[in-house]
Amino acid sequence: SNLLNRPADVTTQDWVSEMAMWVSWVHRGQLYATNSCEIVKLDCRVLQDEVQRSKGKFVSCLRRIAAFLVAQAQGLQEDGELTDLAMEVFIIQKLVAGACRLNGLAGVFG
Repeated sequence: SNLLNRPADVTTQDWVSEMAMWVSWVHRGQLYATNSCEIVKLDCRVLQDEVQRSKGKFVSCLRRIAAFLVAQAQGLQEDGELTDLAMEVFIIQKLVAGACRLNGLAGVFG
């Protein structure tokens, strides 16, 4: 299915374009507000530089999470279902839990 042409609601605390934190990203749609809202802009290049320079178990875990998210996104891309919208929460939780376990941080995020 082609999710790119379907409208979708973004609600409180939803993330948009999260993949831009981890990879060079081309936006896949347009975002319109129907009500007043707050948007937080993150300088992804600064985040990427910090993660690249930093060391330790937590940062190593972040790197694994990024790799797992990219692999998940590649699967969505192959299925024609990759969008700017956040992945399902249960998928992200599963990826984070796996990365934490591999880095000896089991139980840190859930």
